[in-house]
Amino acid sequence: MGIPLQTGWHAIYLCGEFPELTIAHAKAWCISRDIDPADANTRFIFSDLAPNLLSRPDIDLLIPRIKQLLPTDGKAVIYIDTLQRAASGSDLNSFKEMSCVVENLEYLGKQLKSPIVLAAHPPKSGGDDPLGSSVMGNATGSMWEMHCVN
Repeated sequence: MGIPLQTGWHAIYLCGEFPELTIAHAKAWCISRDIDPADANTRFIFSDLAPNLLSRPDIDLLIPRIKQLLPTDGKAVIYIDTLQRAASGSDLNSFKEMSCVVENLEYLGKQLKSPIVLAAHPPKSGGDDPLGSSVMGNATGSMWEMHCVN
């Protein structure tokens, strides 16, 4: 896109929705552009390590695994896809449960010194907020909305 990238940064995509398919699509994209997905310079790392965001012990187990994916001096932006998969079994409308999710996301970001991007589906009723409790919108630094382009 013509925007210069800062060196040392990596995108780590923790795929909870259809990880095999997502990773296959990413590899196909790389191959179609003569990019070796195994090349350390690619800096976009896919993993099926989507955490249980309700569990601090799960987050604690995830942190060293993410660090293993990075070069020693690497910095990362962590993408988690999706809230619905990473908080599976929870009540997304529960203030208490979503507060726990937010606390664990903030903890993950602080431990990795990384910004966290969380994909969340919109509510079926429409609207600008993510699905579930207002805690998510209130604790969010910014929101992006994506639409299909035909």
